[in-house]
Amino acid sequence: MAAFSKSELERLVRFHLDESLENITEEGNKADTLLDLIKWAERKGHIQELIDACIKSNPTNEPLKEFSQQFNTPPQTSSSSGASSPAITLWKEKLEFLQAQEVTAVSADQKFAIKKQIEEAKQKIRDLGGEVS
Repeated sequence: MAAFSKSELERLVRFHLDESLENITEEGNKADTLLDLIKWAERKGHIQELIDACIKSNPTNEPLKEFSQQFNTPPQTSSSSGASSPAITLWKEKLEFLQAQEVTAVSADQKFAIKKQIEEAKQKIRDLGGEVS
């Protein structure tokens, strides 16, 4: 949270996520703004993009880099032992959850949004060197 001021967050969202922070959150304290931003990124399937934008905007912040490394590990080479990274495991869990949600979605809008999130999760798993069945 200390990695960015409110104005820096506004610039980050505008230039890296092509959105206005005002469209994502109501006026409030920084903690509420960050929570709204994270919830928005989750709804839109843009968590990884948000993390990447944070790192690009503040690449020397050690706590931010450590968090990013926990969430986003580099792709494994094909010669690796096949052990799954924490990021692949997280994306597979998200994929499983989304696939369960797809079955229960009622409206066409919900089904479309979930389908897009499923496609994104599968691509993230592939990008990280995992396999999708």
